[in-house]
Amino acid sequence: MTKIQSESANLQDYDWNDLKFFLALHRAGTFAEAARISRVDETTVARRIKRLEEALGEPLLLRQGSGRYELTDAGAAILGNVERVEAENHALRERIGEHSDSVVGVVRISAVPYITNRILIPNLPALQAVNPDLTLELTPEARNIDLTKREADLAVRFSRPSDGGMGIKARKLGDMAFDVFCSSAVPVSEEEKLDWISYDDAHALLPQSQWIEKLRLKNGRRPSCLRLADLESVQRAVICGYGKSILPRLSCLADKRLRLARVQNTGLEMKRAVWLLSHATLAERTSITVAKQWLVDLPWSDR
Repeated sequence: MTKIQSESANLQDYDWNDLKFFLALHRAGTFAEAARISRVDETTVARRIKRLEEALGEPLLLRQGSGRYELTDAGAAILGNVERVEAENHALRERIGEHSDSVVGVVRISAVPYITNRILIPNLPALQAVNPDLTLELTPEARNIDLTKREADLAVRFSRPSDGGMGIKARKLGDMAFDVFCSSAVPVSEEEKLDWISYDDAHALLPQSQWIEKLRLKNGRRPSCLRLADLESVQRAVICGYGKSILPRLSCLADKRLRLARVQNTGLEMKRAVWLLSHATLAERTSITVAKQWLVDLPWSDR
C-alpha cells in the first residue's frame, strides 16, 4: 500500500481548511478562480495546498499546458475521500443549526446570467424570509459546469445535460416563453422599422438567434444592427433603444422598471425549457432540498 493510499483512508485527521482549498483548485482549475470562490488570496490557496501535499508526500494537482490545474494520480486517489469529508462537514454544520427554526447551510447554485439576475435574485426575499440562516452562493455563468466535480450543488440551464451520465439528475422546471420586445420609448408606429439585435456567429445556434432569423426572413430581412453573445446583453441593448429582439416574456412583463414594450403577432411559438440539474449519487442535505423546492416553485412558465 502506498503512502497516499494509506493516508486517504483517514483524511479526517487533516485540517478541513487545507482539504477545501484542494477541492476549490480542482473545481475551478486556476488559483485565481479558486481564490475568488474561496474569498481569500491566491497565496493562501497555494500555501494550504502545498502544506497538504507535503503531509501526503505527493503532488495532488499539476498545471497543464492549457494553464488549468488537473488532478495527479495521487489527487484522484483521495478525491472521493475529500468529498465525503466535505459532505460530512456540511451535514455537521446543519446538525448544529437544527436548534433553529430555519434551515442552516450553504447551497451553491450555478445559473446562466439572465436567470440569476432576472429570476433568482428578485425571488430571494421570499426564501430568506422563511430561512434566514440559509446562504445561497449564486454563480452566473453560461458554461456547462461539471456537477460531478462538485463545481456547484445545483445548476439551472436552458438545456438538458448532454453528459454526466447516471451521476446527474435533470428535472424540467417549466417552459419559458419568449416574445419580441423593444424599448417602451419607441412609438408604436415605429416598431416595424426597428432593426434587429441578434447574436454573434459563436451563438448562432441558440433558439432565439434562429427565431430572429426566421422573423427577419418573414419581414423582408431587416438588418441586425447589433450582434451580441448573451441574453442579458441583448436585453440591455433593447432597453437602451438600439433595436428590437426576442426576450423572455414573463420577466420582461413582470418588471415595469425595465421599460420594455411587447411587439405583438410574431406568428411563432417561442419557448425554451428550463432544467434543474443536481447530483444523483449523493445524499441531499436539508439545505439543498429546501433550495431545490424553492427553484421548483418559481414562476418559470406563464401560469
